[in-house]
Amino acid sequence: MTGIIRSKTEEAKQDKELVKKIKPKLRDYVIKEQQMAAIEAVKEQDDYKKKVNEFQALARIVVKRAEVLSIMCFVEKKLWLQIPPTVEMKWLNKTVSSPQLEAEQKQDMWAFARYLFNEFFRNYMEHKDDKAGYPNPMEDKNLQFFWAKFNADLSLVIKADQMRINKGNKGVILDTKIN
Repeated sequence: MTGIIRSKTEEAKQDKELVKKIKPKLRDYVIKEQQMAAIEAVKEQDDYKKKVNEFQALARIVVKRAEVLSIMCFVEKKLWLQIPPTVEMKWLNKTVSSPQLEAEQKQDMWAFARYLFNEFFRNYMEHKDDKAGYPNPMEDKNLQFFWAKFNADLSLVIKADQMRINKGNKGVILDTKIN
């Protein structure tokens, strides 16, 4: 019957009946949406954990490989004879060993291995898909290149530190001014 105005009690009664019909469906919908959101959150967490585990596994492999390459650079290939190191490495020219020289040797080898590690993750991984590409620091054939680059980068750091000292500031690497 069109044109008849319903009373407020009738409207309230009809609204209650509608709510009784809609409320269970709405509750089911909300519960399903919450479940889907929870499932999606768990999947995202699993994906994140998987990526972290893959990165950690890759980092362990790269660390081991960088250590091997560092030893290869100093002991097997003796690249320091072809390209002299920027900083003095006393242990390279000594025939006798001492605890101080062994500590210096470990530190120098660790420094080069760390440099290879950083080159791998900071440069190679970022630019490996570029058209020009970037040499892989974990390959034997690129060891001489990265030894030269290590020394060139180190000389730049030392020059910057020297300029800092010349301006009267404290050096980061150097203790005193170099003549």
